[in-house]
Order: sequence, then structure tokens, then C-alpha cells
Amino acid sequence: MANQIAFVNGDGWQGIYINDRLVLQDDRIPPQDVMRIMLYKVFDDEQLFYPDMDWLDEQGEYPNDLNDVLLENGKTVRETRG
Repeated sequence: MANQIAFVNGDGWQGIYINDRLVLQDDRIPPQDVMRIMLYKVFDDEQLFYPDMDWLDEQGEYPNDLNDVLLENGKTVRETRG
């Protein structure tokens, strides 16, 4: 199975997803935490997403499933993947 890592960055609130599942979120993710995640997997794909900030403010945190993140363009990740 191919491994995918996705970074979501919304005005300082960051999230890291592996294979569409949230593994870490915080206002500051230390580099050593990112390295720890990346040491144990080989990633075939990487993506960067920017969420809709009004939506993020209402939610208060990122959802467990990357596909449910609402992006700046008004579409969810799921919708952009077609």
C-alpha cells in the first residue's frame, strides 16, 4: 500500500494526516515530531492543504478524516479528489 502524508496549515493551526487519518495537530508542531513520524514510513505522496478559516474556527480542530477538511475554495478534500 502506498503511504500518503498530508499537511494542513490554517493560519498557524497545523495538522498532519497519514493515509487520510489525523495523527497530530497543534499550533506548533516541533520538527522532531515531524521527523519521528517520517522515520517509520516511506511516503509515496505528499500534499499541502489550506482550510477555510471560518470553518476551522467553527470546528475548533481538524476532523479525523482528511477528506472532511473544508478548503479555502469551499470544497472538501473529498470533493477536490473527484
